[in-house]
Amino acid sequence: MNFKLFLFLFLSFILFTIIGTLTHECGHYVAGKLVGISSTVHYNYTDLEEFPRYPEADEIYIKYKEQIEAKQDFPLKKRFETLVKDSDEKYFYFTIGGPLQTIFTGTIGLLLMIFYRKSFFTTNTLNLRKWLLVFISLFWLRELANCVVMIALLLLTNKRSFNSDEVKIAQYFGWPFESVTIITAIMAFIIGLTVTFKFVPTAQRKTFIAAGFAGGIAGYILWLYILGPIILP
Repeated sequence: MNFKLFLFLFLSFILFTIIGTLTHECGHYVAGKLVGISSTVHYNYTDLEEFPRYPEADEIYIKYKEQIEAKQDFPLKKRFETLVKDSDEKYFYFTIGGPLQTIFTGTIGLLLMIFYRKSFFTTNTLNLRKWLLVFISLFWLRELANCVVMIALLLLTNKRSFNSDEVKIAQYFGWPFESVTIITAIMAFIIGLTVTFKFVPTAQRKTFIAAGFAGGIAGYILWLYILGPIILP
């Protein structure tokens, strides 16, 4: 194993784990801004500061609370449902902004690698520019990590987590709980395999895989449990 390459890739995986996390949260922030939601980016989540509320909806709810909770008809039911739907749509756009940013960035990296594939296929070692495209394409791996965490939580605690963006997206459309998480994870797995076994040269592949596991785990722990809460609490 090339120790110098391992150290470079190890540190790169740590760096891109942090960058991927922050840009994902910035995706929420930007999407929220576009629909009138104010928020603050933290180390691993984006906190809502101001959500567009409708005083009219609050007034209707207070007046017809019993009928609404009992799912009965009441005079302003259509108006209330319209206001609630509009509010739900805004929150959906805020939620999907993070995954879309992650997937879009990873897809751009993958497409650029495909465009420059001849230069990848005709070399035994990747230069800095090529490694940069590899790491950008691996933004997709966040989707795979989400699925692994979901499965691990289910196996260890026998509980389902409803906090992930993918689960919230599935719930918005009325799809099965795990559907979006599993579909995006499968796509991420295929992309990860393609990048590793098609674009990373054989001579550097083992070092890349080893550094990926070590750097990914180190970056996760370093940012989520050590540096992140201090820098962006």
